Amino acid sequence: MQEEIKEILKNNNSPILIACSGGADSICLLHLCIENNIYNKEIICIHFDHCWSQASKDAKDFVAKQCEKFKIKFFSEESPIKSKTSEDKARKLRYDFFLKATEKFNAELILTAHHLDDQIETFLFRLLRGSGSEGLLSIRKIKEFEYKEKKIKFIRPLLNFEKQEIINYCKKNHLNYFEDLSNYDTQIKRNLIRHQILPLFKEVNQEYKRNILNFIEILSAEQDYIREEAPLKKREHVVIQRLTLKNLLAGNNIPFNFALIEKLRKHINNHENIKINLKKDCYFICKEGEYNITYNEKLSNFIDRKALIKKEKIEINNKEDLEKLKIEVLDIQQKAKQNIRNKVILDLSKFKDKELFIKEYSSGLFFQPLNCPYKCKLKDFLINKKLKKKDVLLLMTQDNDILWIVNSEISDLVKITKDSFNQESFNFYRFETTETLF
Repeated sequence: MQEEIKEILKNNNSPILIACSGGADSICLLHLCIENNIYNKEIICIHFDHCWSQASKDAKDFVAKQCEKFKIKFFSEESPIKSKTSEDKARKLRYDFFLKATEKFNAELILTAHHLDDQIETFLFRLLRGSGSEGLLSIRKIKEFEYKEKKIKFIRPLLNFEKQEIINYCKKNHLNYFEDLSNYDTQIKRNLIRHQILPLFKEVNQEYKRNILNFIEILSAEQDYIREEAPLKKREHVVIQRLTLKNLLAGNNIPFNFALIEKLRKHINNHENIKINLKKDCYFICKEGEYNITYNEKLSNFIDRKALIKKEKIEINNKEDLEKLKIEVLDIQQKAKQNIRNKVILDLSKFKDKELFIKEYSSGLFFQPLNCPYKCKLKDFLINKKLKKKDVLLLMTQDNDILWIVNSEISDLVKITKDSFNQESFNFYRFETTETLF
């Protein structure tokens, strides 16, 4: 444990946030970081109080006292919801708080105390719930989020260590920790798995934890490979089709199962022209083997709308070409003020090696509006502009950077400035819709 913690501390230059609930796992992690902080990094303990019971308040007070004892900063926040919520909702509130803490302390790294037993329980819980291969990957050791133009990294240093090893560490170092009695309530399904199902696994094979962990690692490597290779190969193989469809459905918040994915695959492989209503105003459309999800009912709007967008690289061979371009840019800007936005010129210098796509709206996307220093939720931007999701087309990179909301707004990431004309090489592109799309 110690060597891994030292390596993490060594390679991070910002304050290190440690999520601490007060349990044995997070107290162990907190102590490990303090004891192995040979590089004198700033360590800050963060705690989210779910306000579910008196025990929640007791846990908060306990963690605060531990921070006094260890002489480190303590930052806490109470949940706006003062009663028990679903596990997913509670997790979202907690992680929103974690990200807010990174902004407050200008941090880029958060450590959480998930361990091997958590990994096994999550794996079995999702397996019994019917998750696909992506869901069975359970808890990733390292996960990155983009938050207010910064990449925030979550690391779980204890993920390869069993709960008993953590308990033994606490005993050896005389560490007190908070015992949450709700962890023994078998009405909670995760606790039922922990206390009644997993002991039966141990009777079958003492090494079941390591074997499941090995399986997760193998599956993770396979999923990474498939995710990288899928766009480069024909999507005819059953594995690629299933993964692509699963990601497509999940990205649009559509409940799915094995039967639905197989039904869609059958239509694709038969090269049928079909439209299937998946939920209100949301359709799976297949046309001659090509497929997507759209929020527009008209079948003709599937591939055809995208074909109406022309892309042209602008060649700059001399000073005269550059002056003509400046005049055209000014003309486009003037027309935009009159709400004529069917043509744009973008500076793609920052995206030279990125493949571009035209996509329809999907949830979870962010957009950086023109002359705005930060990204906002695409959903909120569309509401503000009174644009309907089903009508929106997006010019995007493979990394989900939105460069242009077609016929509406360009991103600040690709706007043309004075500096754009002073580069050694130019990467200007003209995009134009040939007729009304919406």
